[in-house]
Amino acid sequence: MGHRFSVDPSVLIPRPETELLAEKAIDYLHANGSAKTVLDLCTGSGVLAISLAIACPRVKITASDISHGAIAIAVQNAAALDVSDRIAFVLSNLFSLLPGRSFDLIVTNPPYLKTVELMDLSRVIADHEPLSALDGGPDGLDFYRRIAVRVRSFMSPGACLMAEIGANQAEEVSAIFIGAGFTSAEISKDLNGLDRVLTVF
Repeated sequence: MGHRFSVDPSVLIPRPETELLAEKAIDYLHANGSAKTVLDLCTGSGVLAISLAIACPRVKITASDISHGAIAIAVQNAAALDVSDRIAFVLSNLFSLLPGRSFDLIVTNPPYLKTVELMDLSRVIADHEPLSALDGGPDGLDFYRRIAVRVRSFMSPGACLMAEIGANQAEEVSAIFIGAGFTSAEISKDLNGLDRVLTVF
């Protein structure tokens, strides 16, 4: 997205695939002038929340993460890119500390690797990135299930959710959200032609 972010071993290194999620969220906010509040779940280094804040100055953003270290890095990045006043960072296990809130757009890049896949990671990743930010459980879908079962109560009328997904997870993740009451699921492909972003309404 053309922005410079600091990272340390408590957060993932930003990847090009996540730019697609940022771009789609920015396009949505620009096209929907009434959308003024955003929640970024599993914010990590803050790349999504901060990129949206820079591109959409009118929007107020809440960014949550369960990791103290991640929140510290995200706060540092927001200050460096001068958007601290428009992002509220919250230490929270998904929705646990967000009662009574509703948002016009929710974005998330949750852990989505299968636990067994962590054993095959390159040393570059395994030695420098937190495995907790990668481990999506036995089938890689744990966080999508946890999000789907609660997210609708945090969405304003007409809101949507956008999530980064693994390249082979589109059918399963779509089914999780449709099963949770969403009526529409759209999949967007990344620059490599792989399924990468799920949008549900």
